[in-house]
Amino acid sequence: MALELIIDWQTFETEFRGEKISMEIRPFKRKAMMAALPYMINRMPDIKDDMTEQELGSLADKGFELQGLAAGFLPQHLRNITGITINGKPPTIEDLSEEPALLPLTLEIITQIASISNLNQGEVKNSGGLSGSMEEQAGTVQ
Repeated sequence: MALELIIDWQTFETEFRGEKISMEIRPFKRKAMMAALPYMINRMPDIKDDMTEQELGSLADKGFELQGLAAGFLPQHLRNITGITINGKPPTIEDLSEEPALLPLTLEIITQIASISNLNQGEVKNSGGLSGSMEEQAGTVQ
């Protein structure tokens, strides 16, 4: 029996603001992984009630910075989004990388792509990867 790797488009379904969203994603290529890797290695702290305004601002800055970087790598790793429209049209990569209202969805998509990209969840956690807070942010309604 031979090892079989899937490095192709895969269906990903999630829920965003109470609606089922479906799309196709593919594992990161090298340049995209290198762009996202600093955010997976440099763990984002959990959001805590006693965090200062400055700490919360820094955490938000990191999330928005990663969202902005998504414009450079999502076109090769995301397609066919259904279940959501922006002004009557399917969301574009620009929408996902520029609209603050879509930050949780964008972070969830990036997290899922990372999880199918040569890093299983155990490897991500062992490397100090995406923290639970980042994954929670991706799944919350904003």
